[in-house]
Amino acid sequence: MKIYNTYLFGEITFESIKAVIEALDDAMADETYTELHIRISSCGGLLYPSLALYDYIQASKKPVTIIATGACQSAAILILQGAKKRVATVNTTFMVHELESCIEKPPYADLLIETEQIQKENATFIDLSFDRSNLTEKDKLALIEKRSYFTAKTALSYSLIDEIV
Repeated sequence: MKIYNTYLFGEITFESIKAVIEALDDAMADETYTELHIRISSCGGLLYPSLALYDYIQASKKPVTIIATGACQSAAILILQGAKKRVATVNTTFMVHELESCIEKPPYADLLIETEQIQKENATFIDLSFDRSNLTEKDKLALIEKRSYFTAKTALSYSLIDEIV
């Protein structure tokens, strides 16, 4: 068994996701690699690139393990949930929150459109971030509605990770 390692450290952007996907593409093309590992340490970032990497990981023909270390927050938790195996180091800090809008001083019509879209995106974010958790809908919403920080041990108790290393 040969494991390929790549890294996603820092802010989650289209550029940082592109680098990870390119690295994973190379590993997928190499038959000697049987498993892919992504080490992630991020306080979060943009939703759309996070969704792109989540979908890429879900579609992988080789098993993907994500190892969270340091910080696994906001959009990074969503990406983590895409992996077959989700691991965190003992001192990883997790954080979840509601999505934030980036529109400034919108005209009224744009505000209505933005509100509807962010409600849909927030629902998707919650669904994917907690898809494999053991939390009730009420518990998920309680965590998301206020910025909630928690430890790897708590993440394990929520079934957001499979093990602590």
